[in-house]
Amino acid sequence: MHSNNYTQNMAGINADHILDIDRKLAELTPIPSERCIFRVHDVLRNENKKAYEPEVVAIGPYHHGKDNLKLMEEHKLRYLKQLLNRRNETSAERYIMAMRESEQKARKSYADPISLDSNKFVEMMLLDSCFIVELLRKNGTKKNPIAANDPTNPVVNLEDPNDPMTNPVDPNNLIGPMTNPVEPIDPETNLAGPNDPIDPTTNLVDQNDPMTNPVDLNALIDPITNPVEPIDPAANLVDPNNPINPATNLVDPNNLITTPVDPNGMTDPMTTPVDRDGYIQNAIVRDLVLFENQLPFFIVKKLFDMTITENSTDSLDNLIGEFFMLFGWTTRAPGKFLQDHLSINHLLGLFHYFCCYEFHSRVSSPSNPDEIKEDSLKSATELREAGIKFKKIKGETLFDIRFEKGTLKIPTLEVEDDTESVFRNLIAYEQYYPETSWHHFTAYHNFMDYLVNTSKDVEILIDCGIIRSFLGENEVVATMLNKLGNNIIISDLGYEEVYNEVNEHCRGKWNTRFATLRRDYFNTPWAFISFLAAVVLLLLTVLQTIFTIHPFGKSN
Repeated sequence: MHSNNYTQNMAGINADHILDIDRKLAELTPIPSERCIFRVHDVLRNENKKAYEPEVVAIGPYHHGKDNLKLMEEHKLRYLKQLLNRRNETSAERYIMAMRESEQKARKSYADPISLDSNKFVEMMLLDSCFIVELLRKNGTKKNPIAANDPTNPVVNLEDPNDPMTNPVDPNNLIGPMTNPVEPIDPETNLAGPNDPIDPTTNLVDQNDPMTNPVDLNALIDPITNPVEPIDPAANLVDPNNPINPATNLVDPNNLITTPVDPNGMTDPMTTPVDRDGYIQNAIVRDLVLFENQLPFFIVKKLFDMTITENSTDSLDNLIGEFFMLFGWTTRAPGKFLQDHLSINHLLGLFHYFCCYEFHSRVSSPSNPDEIKEDSLKSATELREAGIKFKKIKGETLFDIRFEKGTLKIPTLEVEDDTESVFRNLIAYEQYYPETSWHHFTAYHNFMDYLVNTSKDVEILIDCGIIRSFLGENEVVATMLNKLGNNIIISDLGYEEVYNEVNEHCRGKWNTRFATLRRDYFNTPWAFISFLAAVVLLLLTVLQTIFTIHPFGKSN
């Protein structure tokens, strides 16, 4: 009976369908063991999509070609041209061939298939690796002569260095002494030198200067001879034929001296010639450590080795360490280690190592789960009510958290605009590399997540100097810390000993009673004085009562 049913079912299956499935199985390619650059899972991405996306520069294929990142592509070409000029080379052929030799190995480093064809992929590897190497050389060390006076450094200038209209302005000379020499003022000759083309009675500038227009001083102050047309409110405040349109430009759009202004009233920071507020430099450093925005490290090292000079003493890992130190992202760079101690897959992995190596070298391996007594912690508000004190310390690393004599000692965490993005990408890195025991960012965040539940907890930690916030409202900091842990797997608590000691302290009845006493009666100096006065008054009352009941006279 069973055999007949099986035969009937097989008869209903299309033979082509079977062949189609077999073909798919045959064409299925094995998962490369070399893959080390992944895309962030949607579960994590949906928590904050912008945290994983580059703002200024695309590195690698995942974000290559996006419209908002194309400005930096031109800078990558400039960097390559500078490199060739510095090495007296006229062609990039040698580097293109080197990248092509590594193409297949590089493709296997990415978990997702790459749609770029061979030429585009090789070009991307060359330009991206050159950009990273040259950026490190220009900013990684002050001793490097390449870093001096570079007008094309993207952390300073995003425009063409040969364009006089986009060169940084000399703050000591707003006129420009190299192009507009000005005679010194002579007080004896009508406030100007005899050879000065500037005649204050007729023009403000040289009439023969094609970049300027003559201005009649009398016309500026004589409303009778130069009547002003009345403003027509129905015509959007300006004549529609007037080239000056405040909604789009401040001046004639055909005048090369002018700069277009965004209709909303702010210039686009991505096209501003000078990075006056540090936005570009911070965005570049941030983009270099994004989880998806990575290039295989062996590609970067290959180009570095091909372009290093004979007398150079710089190593790539030290340049990277000094680069992150320069922008305050690490406290110091470790010595040489790439050759002997560690296999680095990409720049994010190296940055993670720089952040963790000092702490990791001083801690033991992850604890045995059977030995863990406590796996949670109360909030900062609850801990303070239980008698726990908080104190900031200048630790070697961010993770150097201790509990000593009833005091939680924690290094200062600076919370800025990029803090969430950096933490999310470092935590994602730890989540995707389960074989490593370096889950310090995940453990640190888990610890801080326990401490902070509300804005009141943030306020306590700010008052103690443990959190230094640049985000404004404390509620914003609390929300950020709480949401960072969503959909994160905690494989290693990291602070088991601290958890055990803190909770043991909280369970002590006398600790809680003394904490309540301090909170209710000794929370201010006046409260303490009032308490002492009450005690003294009580003692005096007792003594008075004793003397009343048992009087002591001379006869006694």
